[in-house]
Amino acid sequence: MSKDILDYDVLLLGAGMAGLAAARTLSKESARSVCLLEKARGPGGKLTTKRFLNHRIDHGAQMLRARTEEFGRLLTDAWQAGVLTRLTGNGQEACYVGSNGISAFPRYLAQDLTLYLQTRVERIEQEDDSYLVHSTDGKLFRARQLLSSCPLPQLQDILKASSVSLQALASELPNPAYSTCLSVIYLLEEGSLADIQTLPYEPADGIDLIADCSKRSPQNKKHALCVQLDAPLSERLFEDADDHILDEVASRLAFLTTANIIGCTVHRWRYARPTIFSDGHYQKLAPDFYVIGEAYSGATAEEAYLSGQAAAKDLLHG
Repeated sequence: MSKDILDYDVLLLGAGMAGLAAARTLSKESARSVCLLEKARGPGGKLTTKRFLNHRIDHGAQMLRARTEEFGRLLTDAWQAGVLTRLTGNGQEACYVGSNGISAFPRYLAQDLTLYLQTRVERIEQEDDSYLVHSTDGKLFRARQLLSSCPLPQLQDILKASSVSLQALASELPNPAYSTCLSVIYLLEEGSLADIQTLPYEPADGIDLIADCSKRSPQNKKHALCVQLDAPLSERLFEDADDHILDEVASRLAFLTTANIIGCTVHRWRYARPTIFSDGHYQKLAPDFYVIGEAYSGATAEEAYLSGQAAAKDLLHG
């Protein structure tokens, strides 16, 4: 059986910003073997770009900013590498978008890391001095140390399906309260709007954001918009059919009624944003089991990154 087990020193569950930060820190500052397991098709969590009708459209986080010098340097490095486009400002005040979609940034961070995509963790078994992680596709991973950046409800489900010694840890996680978000992508024929940069948009009831993604990828030849609903409306419509959601958005944004819409699609973010944040950058469920991510640090990409980095440094030096 041992020949079927993939052995590493450290396993990270989730390759969002927190998981990527932890993996990069551990890989750079130690000789530990590190592996990330990610259930999605790419790293980055909500830093994601959807391919829709041959266009690339960001439908989660739309831009990146830095409040700390360290994260500012990381964004500057990615900008100099051509991964990001700087819109305004300099240094820590700069605002960045993806040069070919926002998902290019987490892919850039994942370079040289061992990463298994479309690998969903099912349960964990605790052995004498290690953890055995089972994925739904039958893979087995083993490591002495674990870090999880999964949304807390997902981690709770994993722990409840795990060995008895780990089931008890589920109750030690903080309240897993998250808001939902509905993102609606529109692809519009050129000329549908007189000037896409100056949308006739006033804050509308239930609409949290309208982002112009038209110029964020050289592949994009049409007008591309991402409309994100606020938490109350997203919660109310979350289980509704796409057609009903599109009707609700159109009733709030009059300019859509005169636009020539080529196509539109709805994406549902079930765990869009924690509504309760825990103190500290991370939680130690056990001496060798850390929980990291936005539920501890804050909802921005920078805060999630700093959470993973802080946990990795504690693992190395704590």
